[in-house]
Amino acid sequence: MEKIADADILELAKQGNNDAINTLVNQWLGIPSITVKTNLKQDCLQVMLESTEVPEKQSVVPVIRDGLIQLSLESVAKVVLAYLAC
Repeated sequence: MEKIADADILELAKQGNNDAINTLVNQWLGIPSITVKTNLKQDCLQVMLESTEVPEKQSVVPVIRDGLIQLSLESVAKVVLAYLAC
C-alpha cells in the first residue's frame, strides 16, 4: 500500500475525510500510548482518546483545538472530545 503524502492527508482532512483527520490528530498529539478515534457526523466532529491513563486536558485540548483551527474545517460546527481509560 502506498503511503499518502502529508500534503494529501491535509487536503483530504480539509475535505472532511475521517481517516485523514484521525491521522492528523494522532500526529499532533504524538503520544503513542493514546489511541485517537475520530468520527465526523454531519457538522459534529467526535474525537475519542483511549489510553491506559486519562491524559490531562490541559495537555491535549490546546493541541487538538489549535490543529483544528489551522485546518479550518468548514463542515465542522462543533467538536466533542471524550476520554476513555482502558
